[in-house]
Amino acid sequence: NGKMQEHHLLQLLSGILEWVDPPDVVAQAIESGKSESEMLDGCRALLSIATVTTPFVFDRLLKSIRPFGTLTLLSNLMCEVVKVLMMNNTEEGTWSWEARDILLDTWTTLLVSLDSTGRNVVLPLEVRNAAASLFALIVESELKVASASAMDDNGEFNYLQASISAMDERLSSYALIARAAIDATVPLLTRLFSERFARLHQGRGMIDPTETLEELYSLLLITGHVLADEGEGEIPVVPNAIQTHFVDTIEAAKHPVVLLCGSIIKFAEWSLDPEARASVFSPRLMEAIVWFLARWSQTYLMPLEEFRDSSTNLCHDTGYQHQSSTSRKALLSFFGEHNQGKPVLDIIVRISMTTLVSYPGEKDLQELTCNQLLHALVRRKNVCVHLVALGSWRELASAFANDKTLILLNSTNQRSLAQTLVLSAYGMRNSESSNQYVRDLTRHATAYLVELSGKNDLKNVSQQPDIILLVSCLLERLRGAANATEPRTQKAIYEMGFSVMNPVLLLLEVYKHESAVVYLLLKFVVDWVDGQISYLEVQETNIVIDFCTRLLQLYSSHNIGKMLMTQSSCLLGEAKTEKYKDLRALFQLLSNLCSKDLVGLSSTCIHTIERKILLSVC
Repeated sequence: NGKMQEHHLLQLLSGILEWVDPPDVVAQAIESGKSESEMLDGCRALLSIATVTTPFVFDRLLKSIRPFGTLTLLSNLMCEVVKVLMMNNTEEGTWSWEARDILLDTWTTLLVSLDSTGRNVVLPLEVRNAAASLFALIVESELKVASASAMDDNGEFNYLQASISAMDERLSSYALIARAAIDATVPLLTRLFSERFARLHQGRGMIDPTETLEELYSLLLITGHVLADEGEGEIPVVPNAIQTHFVDTIEAAKHPVVLLCGSIIKFAEWSLDPEARASVFSPRLMEAIVWFLARWSQTYLMPLEEFRDSSTNLCHDTGYQHQSSTSRKALLSFFGEHNQGKPVLDIIVRISMTTLVSYPGEKDLQELTCNQLLHALVRRKNVCVHLVALGSWRELASAFANDKTLILLNSTNQRSLAQTLVLSAYGMRNSESSNQYVRDLTRHATAYLVELSGKNDLKNVSQQPDIILLVSCLLERLRGAANATEPRTQKAIYEMGFSVMNPVLLLLEVYKHESAVVYLLLKFVVDWVDGQISYLEVQETNIVIDFCTRLLQLYSSHNIGKMLMTQSSCLLGEAKTEKYKDLRALFQLLSNLCSKDLVGLSSTCIHTIERKILLSVC
């Protein structure tokens, strides 16, 4: 029954206890000059014990020899470490920095299993109170660092300038601690946000807002991790701790999580005011807002019916289960399709448009907008239905298709935005509407490439730097559209590729000395063929095969690969693998053509083509 293991773990814990308890005395002794090695070893021992037991067993180990549990000791120990960090301005490499990371790993090890069980597992009140106190101190520490970094001219707070993804592991651990005491931590975050929002409004034009803005940046990242999980690879659901708490709340508008989310969305909406945007919303703050909205929307915005109506096994007490289910439905319905979901969706789209147009040159902000926020909105089909009906979304699509403003986005963002816009076509009422929508999105790009390739002085015009940049951006757009191929939009995307077959061949010839453009041309063809090959009839297949064969022959006959290899080998420090990008793309294209026996090429013919490709670069 585990008693032998518990006895063994208690012996281990007793052996290291004097190294870590009482925490305040231990921390003071180290700060006064005592070696930190025993304390750090004690932290590592706690982590080792945590890896082989459950939170409840871990907590009761200490209760046989102390009036409190091991989790309370863990909380008190980390509180002292955080206090030292606050006092020392979070100097990286100090003992307190290392101790914090070890203790965070211990909390994560213990709590991550509870967070994913799908059951209402309630920690003892003593532990919840300890977790709430620890989280409050952690937030205080982070806000102090954020505030100090606003006036830092010496680079002492460089770690705070790290990318959001680089801080993800630490913030995820903070979130687990917050969820262990969610009844206390959500109201705490709401209060902290409200105080800083009020401070910004009251001090506009009179007080430098930099410190407050840095604090809001930090709060947005922490809150985003507390409220929602990462959505990579799947659509996340509301964290279990949030679903199973706040059971006394039946009115959606008064739900603590709704109040917190609503205040952040209202703050984000303020960025649409040009005057506020100029004085308050720096690119850095907008990055945090966009990141938060991307993470939040995947979980709370118009959640799928099966999540809303599912009855998970939350507790054996049916009365409690009913209360919890009512509270959960109140939370999820508030931002649903029939409540505030559509207005919030419109706000998010308008914020996205603002970041793309009003923050020129802000690569990181625009990358977050294109690759995370807008992409998150088209992941679920039920959201797409409302998305394409919004005037703000139609404005974005029109600006993308017709205006020159969004051409200033870099190539990766061009591709991502095109893919997102085409994916949203699923929300159209029928296949014909979806295809027409895609045609409207891509018409300008294809028309320009056709027009350019037909110029008598193409060789001269095409070498102008602005033309090379424009061609590259348009190819990335077409590539993004090709990557979004789905059954209901396949026809329009086939027509898109068909219309630029001859321009692609002509551009391949005139840009044979421009390795970047050659690669984009090849990758567009690869992605377009990959998306189309499963849908094509015999006649269309033959057209595609003929086009690809001509492309391969052109690449080979002009020795484009050899020229680019010679050219790239002269570039200082260029990785050898970069020289073979074209070759990989060509073989990928050949693989696509030969898939599913759709191509009537003999093995001898295929080997001949492969040999020509190799000869062109060797």
